[in-house]
Amino acid sequence: MKRKKFSVYLLVSIAALLSGCAELPTEHELNRQVFRTIPPRPDTLIASTISSDSVQISWTPSTFAVTYALYFDSNTVDTTKASCRKIDTLHGLVTVVNGLTAGVRYAFSVVAQNELGRSQQSHCDTATPLTLTLPPGMKLIPGGVFQMGDTSEYYGYPDERPIHPVVLSPFYMDSTETQQSDYYGLMGNNSSWHQDSNLNLPVENVSWYDAVFYCNKRSVKEGLSPVYAYSDTIKVGSHYILSNLTADYGTDGYRLPTEAEWEYACRARTSSQRYWGDNISDVNIYAHTYYRYIATADANDTLTNGVATLDDNQYGLYDMIGNVWEWCNDWYEDDYYRLSERSNPYGPDSSGYKSLRGGCMITDVQWYLRSAYRNNSTPSSFSKYRGFRTVRPVR
Repeated sequence: MKRKKFSVYLLVSIAALLSGCAELPTEHELNRQVFRTIPPRPDTLIASTISSDSVQISWTPSTFAVTYALYFDSNTVDTTKASCRKIDTLHGLVTVVNGLTAGVRYAFSVVAQNELGRSQQSHCDTATPLTLTLPPGMKLIPGGVFQMGDTSEYYGYPDERPIHPVVLSPFYMDSTETQQSDYYGLMGNNSSWHQDSNLNLPVENVSWYDAVFYCNKRSVKEGLSPVYAYSDTIKVGSHYILSNLTADYGTDGYRLPTEAEWEYACRARTSSQRYWGDNISDVNIYAHTYYRYIATADANDTLTNGVATLDDNQYGLYDMIGNVWEWCNDWYEDDYYRLSERSNPYGPDSSGYKSLRGGCMITDVQWYLRSAYRNNSTPSSFSKYRGFRTVRPVR
């Protein structure tokens, strides 16, 4: 492919010189002249209810698309009619439509476009704005499709590639990392290394097994069906080891988020390196990290900080980056993205390590505090910078 592209570039360059052009075409201009075509239609579109008057719509990218146009109407599944409403010149792959009528079903489709023309409309998806009752302390993460994996040119790692589309069903997620007060109230102990009298710091120094045990106890306490089952429980100090563990994802109980759910919730409709953008200096507004210690000379910033004390992302989630690493449900494999399922992936069947996301107080901002960064450790291990948050399905 590289040889073919070079040959075409050479031919175009010679033609430019013979015609008296002063400058050779750039690679970007070459792509426009030789390879560009009318974009194909996006192959996936997902509409998902957010509230009583708004719906989130997301779709997969279309090759050569410059912008997208969204078509929608009520009480129909035909968005090709001239009477349909239209939102033009959308540059991203997700948008929110507000001002809709509660209880009315809407149909949505999208068109990819560039200067050469427009694609056919994507398939339609429908959603009905409704008022949803959120579980206490949780936020609704609407269903959708997103591009999972590294989006940087320089800072990504091989296990974050290839970028691939993932479709997710809606779910609820804790707005904060699990606090020490919640953990102590349910488990009867607090193994955290960093503690204060208010217990509003994130619980840490917990293993993956500890987090799973907490999920099941929380489910039972609230009258929900536990997700995890295990044949034996061994307690070593304040930590647990669970034998022959299985998971039933069809139940309504609490569990740890999958890697896909975590990254989707962290990105919160963004495709940048971090949910606030690519500007590292803005980390002080959104994330508790050692970088804040350097910038503010505040010795407390080398410790964990109280949850929800900085700004949240577009989904209303706090501390998705920084403060403590967060355990995810998945087993970790460095090449899993090549084999990942497209819809609601739950990770590899097994390995020796569980996934961690989000970075912590002492990790490098540039390399590790990114939405796509993946970490891992053994499920029985624990650290003063590892915590978790829980999710549960929308029923």
